Amino acid sequence: MPGYRFLPGRSAGPLISLVATLVLAACSGGNSPPPTVPPRVAVNATVTVNWTASPDAEVNAMGGGYRVYYSSNSNFDTNDAGVQMVDVPYNGMATPTTAQLNINLSGTWYIKVVAYSALNPPGGNSGSVSAPSAQLAISVPAP
Repeated sequence: MPGYRFLPGRSAGPLISLVATLVLAACSGGNSPPPTVPPRVAVNATVTVNWTASPDAEVNAMGGGYRVYYSSNSNFDTNDAGVQMVDVPYNGMATPTTAQLNINLSGTWYIKVVAYSALNPPGGNSGSVSAPSAQLAISVPAP
């Protein structure tokens, strides 16, 4: 069976689907109704993000992996200021498809995953990166 080629700029949208779970530490409820636009407050939240593995052989080999980007701004670009990233590299046996994000402010957070490889694009001298996955939104409530 022939291997998959990782093509620069190829959309990861259909290859990567995201699922997130949220764990909050030390949250407590209140008796008053929430404001219409809740203020962002400090929290200690761990968000676990899972995605479908890319079938591209180079993503699942030395120099390959995923980058999970997250921001409080909807429709962010991965190069925007303030965007945070977690790298999930190939670990010698497989490329994990789970990452944990440590979020310290309540509110809506947006997540995108990008696959990458060490394969050089034509005429290039650096690794290839897919287009970001579809954006996933997750709400981190205030304590």
